[in-house]
Amino acid sequence: MVHDRATAPRLVGGCRIEPRAQCYGKDLSGADLTGVDLTEVILSEGRLEDAILVQATLTDASMFRVVMNRSDLSGAAMTGAVMAGAQLTDAVLVGTDLTGADLKYVVFEGANLTDAVLLDADLFGAKFDGATFLRTVMPDGSIRTG
Repeated sequence: MVHDRATAPRLVGGCRIEPRAQCYGKDLSGADLTGVDLTEVILSEGRLEDAILVQATLTDASMFRVVMNRSDLSGAAMTGAVMAGAQLTDAVLVGTDLTGADLKYVVFEGANLTDAVLLDADLFGAKFDGATFLRTVMPDGSIRTG
């Protein structure tokens, strides 16, 4: 029997993995959430360290002050996400779409933002020490290559 991640909600760290789930403060560290739909999910003040969210949908998600250090968000759709104060140290955001996201005071130290889209994102106070930019679309539409 084939398990379809996209349509079969499951419980991870006390959180039901599905769109609009209420997972405030939950610890989902190390979870494999590849390709899941977490549209409008509330993960604020939760933990997703070392999690795999490749090709996940987190459109309009509430992720205020979530800790996602070392997580892989490659190709994730995170348009309109609210992530103010989040920690994404050493995270992989290759090809991640963060268009219109609230990224105020997010820590992106050591993160890989290759091919990421930050168009219209609010980066006020964000920290990028040691982050990798290659073909990254910045909030004003310019392309950053280094």
